[in-house]
Amino acid sequence: MVTLMMFNSMKPYYMLILLCSSCSVEKYYPNTTIEQRPIDVSALQPCDWHTLQPSETTMLEGLHEINIQVQTPIEEVKDDILLQLDWDDGIARGTHSKKTIQDVVLTTGEDGAQFEIMYEPMKGFQETLGVWLNWNGTNPVPLSDFQLNEIGNINLNPDGAIAYRIHQDLSVQHKGVAFVVCGIGGMQYASRQLGNALLEDGWTVAYLFSVITTPDIGQNIPIEGTPESLIDLFNHKYCQLMSTAKAIQSKLNITDSNQFVLIGISAGALNTPAIYEALPVKPECVVLIAGGANMAEIVQEGAVTNWDFVVDGVFLTHEQRRTLNDQYITHFSRDPYHLSALLPHKKTLLLHAKWDKIVPAENGDLLWEQSGRTERWVYPSGHLGLFATFHNHAHKIVDWIKYKLQQ
Repeated sequence: MVTLMMFNSMKPYYMLILLCSSCSVEKYYPNTTIEQRPIDVSALQPCDWHTLQPSETTMLEGLHEINIQVQTPIEEVKDDILLQLDWDDGIARGTHSKKTIQDVVLTTGEDGAQFEIMYEPMKGFQETLGVWLNWNGTNPVPLSDFQLNEIGNINLNPDGAIAYRIHQDLSVQHKGVAFVVCGIGGMQYASRQLGNALLEDGWTVAYLFSVITTPDIGQNIPIEGTPESLIDLFNHKYCQLMSTAKAIQSKLNITDSNQFVLIGISAGALNTPAIYEALPVKPECVVLIAGGANMAEIVQEGAVTNWDFVVDGVFLTHEQRRTLNDQYITHFSRDPYHLSALLPHKKTLLLHAKWDKIVPAENGDLLWEQSGRTERWVYPSGHLGLFATFHNHAHKIVDWIKYKLQQ
């Protein structure tokens, strides 16, 4: 028997979440007469990654650790990924997962490098843990660092890295591939609920972790004070996720749009329009959950970011911040403000929390407007309330996808 304990001060909030989960959702349907606006993406700043020679190498024998330390544009934020293996009688297992490992494969190609740890199937499920990584064009790729050192470790310092997982239920008929771009914390409750519903329906699910390490709330972020410097800052994350998604699409041999869907959750939703634009094979359906437009505003006003931009050690005044935000949004970039108009108008669904303070509700409204007012479901809750009740929403989203794929 398990007893759940909570502080008395939390009980009213918890009860409010439960009550609101049963409240009616506001649904807005797309205007089917609207024609999508043509957008010239040729002006977008290119992602400056190396193209590597195509190769595929088994790395399992003798491997103990893959240690990846990412050089991020924000010096105070360190993105570290550590993959560790334990060996027992010639059998490799994940140090933390304790799962038996079938193989570890290093793949290189046009979109960079990928390490993939493939676990033995368990109870009909196949799971792969992967990491995409690359170096920007000004830094040479240290190919020798991909080799095991004398103690069986691989140590790398790339300019970008994204972790991901691929899950497949081998007991059901394969329907296609769903990319779920997770928010802060990776595979949290909402991602798992949605992923499980997709797996039950026959989808292979690739979870892309959009955030490894987040700056502290209220972090001071040094910039040059120009809209271009903000675009560069956000582009670093966009380009990592775009290249990861392209590499996974190639690896999984996704060639049919009707067997491919793209879903973004919270911080993942902020990156999803950029991923959509970059993919060679476009998904048939797109779902953005608790997303928004205008990243400059979101990271400054959002309750879990609340960044302060600093120029030459000096905080921007309120007037300077407002001017910079206005300049930023008028410059064409990969911000959802601009690229959400590319999403398939009749087959895009937005889910929002009416009182969201983490991705501010106003920025969610802006995303809806910029997307051309696609279908939208608005829930009477805040950001956390929406995700705490996601067991009520996951199967409805999967049903919506099934319906749209039949049209």
